[in-house]
Amino acid sequence: MPIVTANPLSIGAILLDGKPTVIFPSRPYPRVIILVDMENGTRGPVTTYRGTPGGAFTRVFSASIGQNQQWTTPFRLPKGQGLYVQWDNTPTDLATTRATITWKEETR
Repeated sequence: MPIVTANPLSIGAILLDGKPTVIFPSRPYPRVIILVDMENGTRGPVTTYRGTPGGAFTRVFSASIGQNQQWTTPFRLPKGQGLYVQWDNTPTDLATTRATITWKEETR
C-alpha cells in the first residue's frame, strides 16, 4: 500500500467545555499521525483523543509538560476518525493556543 505524506495542518483552538481544544476533522481514509506539535500560552496538562464526530473518543496520549509539546511517536487514525487536542489550562490569549499535525495517508 503506497504512503503519501500530507503537508502539516495547523489549527487554532476554540473553547469546548471551557477548555482550549483543537479539532482536526475526520478523513475518508486511514492516516498515520507522525507528529503532533502543540502550543499553549500557559503551562499545564494536554490530552489528545481520537474518535468520530458525535461518537466515542479514545485517549491517545497525555502530557504534563511546558507550554510547547511535541508528540513524535506515530499512531494510526482509522478512516472516519478525527483528532482532538485539549488543554486543561486556558491562556490569557486563546490565540496563542494551536496544534499542528503531520500525517501519512494510506492509499490503496
